[in-house]
Order: sequence, then structure tokens, then C-alpha cells
Amino acid sequence: MQEFLQQRKFKLSVYEILKEEGPDHQKTFHVKVQFDHGQNQPKLAASGKGTCKKDAEQDAAKKGITML
Repeated sequence: MQEFLQQRKFKLSVYEILKEEGPDHQKTFHVKVQFDHGQNQPKLAASGKGTCKKDAEQDAAKKGITML
């Protein structure tokens, strides 16, 4: 998503961890990504989840790209 936004001169996305659930050895992370996709356009947000923060961020990014 970062490359996609940079190529189009959009502002970079911001990730936020919404929730961590489960035991330490088997956590699930819920992440929200928010991005600005152009002048005079409202910010968009997508959420994702995964077994590590990176997977959750990638899931949110994939969903965010489909919104564009």
C-alpha cells in the first residue's frame, strides 16, 4: 500500500493497533489503517487481523487498496 500511495503522490498511511486478544503464545492482532487518497477527499480506513502485527497490517492494507 505504501508504494501504491507514494506512486500516486498520496499521503502515507497510518497504522493503529486496535486490539490484541488471546494468550501470549497465540495472539490475534486487530489493526486499522487510515490513509488520505487525494485533495478534498475524505480519509479512508480499513481494518485487518493476523497472528502477528505485520500480518494484521498487511491484511488491512490489502483491504484498503481494494477500497481505492
